[in-house]
Parts: sequence; C-alpha cells; structure tokens
Amino acid sequence: MGACKEVGRSCIIVGHNNRRVLLDAGVSLSGSKVSFPEDFDASSLDSLILSHAHLDHTGFSPALYKRGFTGKNYCTPVTTELSKILLEDFLHIQHEHKQNARFEEKDLRRFLSSNVRISYHSPTKVAPGVFAEMKDAGHIPGSSSVMLKAGEERLLYTGDIRTSDTELLYGADTDFPEIDYMITESTYAQREHPDRQDTEKEFIKSLEQGVDRGTVIVPVFAVGRAQEILCVLDKYDFEAPMYIDGMAKDVSMMMAKHELRGRELLDNGLARTNFVHNRRKIDFSNSVILTTAGMLNGGPVISYMERYAFDEDNSVLLTGYQVEETGGRELIENNVFRGEKVKATVKQFDFSAHSDGREMLELVKKAAPKQCFCIHGSESSCQKFANEIRDKLGIETHAPDIGQSYKL
Repeated sequence: MGACKEVGRSCIIVGHNNRRVLLDAGVSLSGSKVSFPEDFDASSLDSLILSHAHLDHTGFSPALYKRGFTGKNYCTPVTTELSKILLEDFLHIQHEHKQNARFEEKDLRRFLSSNVRISYHSPTKVAPGVFAEMKDAGHIPGSSSVMLKAGEERLLYTGDIRTSDTELLYGADTDFPEIDYMITESTYAQREHPDRQDTEKEFIKSLEQGVDRGTVIVPVFAVGRAQEILCVLDKYDFEAPMYIDGMAKDVSMMMAKHELRGRELLDNGLARTNFVHNRRKIDFSNSVILTTAGMLNGGPVISYMERYAFDEDNSVLLTGYQVEETGGRELIENNVFRGEKVKATVKQFDFSAHSDGREMLELVKKAAPKQCFCIHGSESSCQKFANEIRDKLGIETHAPDIGQSYKL
C-alpha cells in the first residue's frame, strides 16, 4: 500500500489463512507535503510490525488505531523509544502547520500502550500461525529486517538495510536460513557509494578548513546521522568547539544508553560537545554546529542558515540525501536558500545508512529466495534492480505498483 516505485510511506500487507500482518506504516515527506499510504481496512489487521523508527516507516502507525485497528505493534526496544520521540514531534509539527497528521494524541497513546518489544533473534507469534523474528539491519540503532514464518515458508522483509559497518553501527546480520520470498529496499540499488574512510577524511578536512575561516553548519538527521558524525569527529580527534542543537540532542543522549559499535566514540563525542539552549546568545565563530533538520526543511537549522549562510567565510556541509522540494535540494541544485543566493561554501558528503547496488545484489544472492519484490526506491531504481536480479541471479523478481497483490 506504499513504497512501490517510490521512497517513503512503506506499508505492506502480508496475508496467511485469512490473517493479515502489516509490515510498516509510514508516510512520505517531501518538503512540507505529507503523503499517506493508500486506503485499506485497518480493522482487518491482526498485527503491525515496524522495521525501524524513521517516519517513512512509522508515521502512519497511530492512525491505524483511529481507523479500527485493535492489534499489537511489534518492534525492537530501541525502535520503541525512538518512535515515541519522532511521532510526538511529527504530531506537534503537523498541528503547528495546521496540517492533518491523520491521528491525534489519544491515538498515539494507544499506539504506544499496544507496543510489544521484541529483541533480535527472538521468534514471536504475531498472528495465529505466523511468527516474526527481528534481525539487525545495520541502518539506524534498533533497525530490523523482519523474518516472517508461516508453516514451512519464510518471507524476509529487509526494511532499510546497510550490510557494511559504520563508525556507529555494525553491518546488518545476514545469516539467513532458507528464504522463500524476499521484499527488498532499492534506495541505492543503481548507485555505488564512495569509500567510507575516504569520505570521513574529506569531511574532516573540510571541517578543519571551515573552522579556520568561520562557522560550519552541519545539518544532520536526528536519528542515526547526528550520532554517526559525533563518532567520526571523535575518531579523528577533531578539536574545534562543537555544538549540537535540535532533536539530535535528546536522541543522542538516549542512544548513548544502548550497546552500539560506536558507543565509546559516541560517549566521547558527546562529552566534548556543547548542547545549545539559547542559540541567540552564543557566538559560534570558528566552531561546528550539528543541527536538525538534515534536509533544511525545518528545525533550528533554519535560524543558523539565516545567520551564517550568506557570509563567504562560513560553510554548510550536508551529510545526507536531499529529497526533492526541500531546502537542502534547492541549496545543492541552485546554491539558493529561501530565495537568496548563498555565499557560504556548500559541500555534500555521502554518509548513507543504506547499502549500495553492489551490496544489495550480493544480499539477494546470499538470501537466494524463490521470488523477490523490489520496493522503496525511485521507479527507475526499483525496475532496474528487479531486472538485474532476474538477469544475473535467475530469480523471479517484480517491481510492484501501489495496490498490487501477489499470491505466494
């Protein structure tokens, strides 16, 4: 019901013996526009399984309870904590902008009270005859690939996945049993990421050059990217004054309580970072500001851009993909922010939390399903990845359209 030939609003119904399990219930965020999954009967669902906390996988979840869903929702403990933070903020922003989030505070409370936490490698009954097992997806803390088992058949839903290590997280757990069916993301299936170590070194070099001249703004995603950048800064003993602002503050402190590959780096980075409480009273000269939102479409980054982006001594270092119709995309394509020409140095770095095409093809090859479905990518990416899997691996593969059904 979503994420077919598009990135965002992941929402997949899997049926077995008249039972229905929903894999994710997300929204699509493009600039100020919010898109929701196609309409379906939420009251007919037995359960909801969330792969991770990002809003394009969770943002519609509380609305299910408003629409008659009475079942439990299942995810890892970290996803539970992060979802609460992100969904509360999403609801607040939608009210602030007088937009319809499709759910209210009472629906969010019901969603949270119906949550069941599942640890990795703990098969759990989610509907009569259907069991789910979460496997670390390496995307953000708490992220999971979901293994569904019904009878003797298994379906693997990758969710968003990264199979190689970052400074923050270990790569995904790809120790799969025999798989019959696979639903795979295709976000970067037609792209190859640059070497991560080279990216880190170039990023640090740009930071050092930037703070020598002036102020460096580093827009970050609150979940995952902010913490990854803190780990990188500590790894290279970056010494200039560092500040962190926005939701990334609370999320970073929460993540520091959990076991992560980069736990020590994150702890050290946080210990050396100043938390911003009143940005108007601070002189950020020759310092680095990590701030949300990562695509320049809201949050405290707006005030920092207005203050520093129009001075040629300053820098803006983007650390992630910029969706169409966001401030970040406009900055990259036209060197403009809110209609005004930016004078600061602007660079973009690939710190992607997704696997690239080579890694994704290797993942499908290793899983070796009888049938595969490519979603969560542009129309071109999904279709070309499906063709590549079919041609190179000989696996029956589809790039579904919204609302399309398959009998397995």
